Amino acid sequence: MQKYLSKISVINLAVISVLVFFSCSKQDNSLAPYQDSPPLTEITVQDSSFTPKITWVGGYVSIVGVNAGNHAGLDSNLIWLVYMPNNQIHFPIQFGTTPDGAQDLTAQYDGTPKESLIEDSTYTFWVMKAADWDKISSMQNKIIVLDSSLTTGFVDDGDTLRFSSQNHTQKTQYLDNYVNFKDYKTYGPLGLVNVEQPKTSNSPRITWVITQDSVSDTTVAAIGIVEGPNYSFSSIVWEVYSTSDSAGITFYGRKDIIPSPLIAGQEIPGTFVFTPFPPEGLKRNTSYYVWIANKNWDGENRFRYTDYYAYATFNTY
Repeated sequence: MQKYLSKISVINLAVISVLVFFSCSKQDNSLAPYQDSPPLTEITVQDSSFTPKITWVGGYVSIVGVNAGNHAGLDSNLIWLVYMPNNQIHFPIQFGTTPDGAQDLTAQYDGTPKESLIEDSTYTFWVMKAADWDKISSMQNKIIVLDSSLTTGFVDDGDTLRFSSQNHTQKTQYLDNYVNFKDYKTYGPLGLVNVEQPKTSNSPRITWVITQDSVSDTTVAAIGIVEGPNYSFSSIVWEVYSTSDSAGITFYGRKDIIPSPLIAGQEIPGTFVFTPFPPEGLKRNTSYYVWIANKNWDGENRFRYTDYYAYATFNTY
């Protein structure tokens, strides 16, 4: 009997040991619950978009706001402010698209909702968690700034609310999706050539005013763009000539039919495109030469004094 009890004790001890082993293993492999939410940092705004996706680091939030200008705030500079309680806004979020279950509060704070952003404009993007939003949601017309000296919460300085990064972060960004122009100059007897900086693509708008005394027609017979500060046949970006027929022969550049204004690369009836405009448009940090010619141009010379010819040069950045 004693021998039988000893066997049972051994079995029980083995079972207990196995249970303890698995219990310890489960406890050792489990993660301790995360007590504090990470600070909000690194807002990222999608490039080359007027309705960009916005993302950030530091967890989900209750508020995403966009102000026109250099500061965040609950004021008339707001162009977008969306809210969901209890930090339910997930990233990324797309400007102008209110997530399901969220509220657009822009008008509530005297802001003007916008469907898209505008080229060559400055905006401040900001996010906030519920812990701070619930305390400042009634504090209208105060500038909201980040203060690196604060480790938590915020301080009300009258016209300014200074926040730590624990529950808030922001980013001021200049929207520059497309090429910009500088160092613009125009030459030639035919007229004054103007190339306008694009707002919705990298294809500029080209206009001209005819100034040559003997020319009354405002249209031209040929137009082109060359990469570089001077004309070079090997660096043509876009080149279009009017076409006309006589006795079965096609003549190029002998009929004034190309109107002003036009967008580089657009289709122009009655013309032949010798070099198509590139789909990506003009490049940054590049010199360009834009020219126009009347039907009476000799088709060869491109000097500053060449009759019936004009051009402009500029740099992009």
